[in-house]
Amino acid sequence: EEELKKLQDAATDRPPVQQAFAIQARNLAKLNAAGIRIALGTDGSASWSPHAEMADMVAAGMTPAQVIVAATRNAADFLRLADLGTVEAGKSADFVVLEANPLDDITNTRRIASVYLRGTAVERAALSARWTGRATRRSAQVLVRAKKNRSPSPRGASMPPMPRQSERDSGLTASY
Repeated sequence: EEELKKLQDAATDRPPVQQAFAIQARNLAKLNAAGIRIALGTDGSASWSPHAEMADMVAAGMTPAQVIVAATRNAADFLRLADLGTVEAGKSADFVVLEANPLDDITNTRRIASVYLRGTAVERAALSARWTGRATRRSAQVLVRAKKNRSPSPRGASMPPMPRQSERDSGLTASY
């Protein structure tokens, strides 16, 4: 959050960037109005990039419900990840529990209470410590326990191949 605050404080008025965003927003609104399936994608490397993209999509005129579908079901479909994207029997139980309803305000997707991968709660503090190199004895123990109790991925050891460019471009799907 501290890094995000620094970036927000350093934000300046940049008319060319704002003009480009306006063009992208109008194009997204036109695609959505035409019934083109929209899938969320981001080229941002920051952990909050998908959340910023979702807010931008709502600012462009999509409803929060449409954005959530774009970020979950449509994104998984676009990548041909049949066991992801929706919560239903037979699929990998990967989901987040939020502290507030994103249908009321899409920025509520940032209010993450817990994360589950394959039905198992993710020990976020331990994972964060591992990524930042500030692991404590407690977080290391939690990670070891989580690895021992982890169920195998329903996808097996490998991910399905990414669709070829021609396959991605042939359908009525737009990645925002």
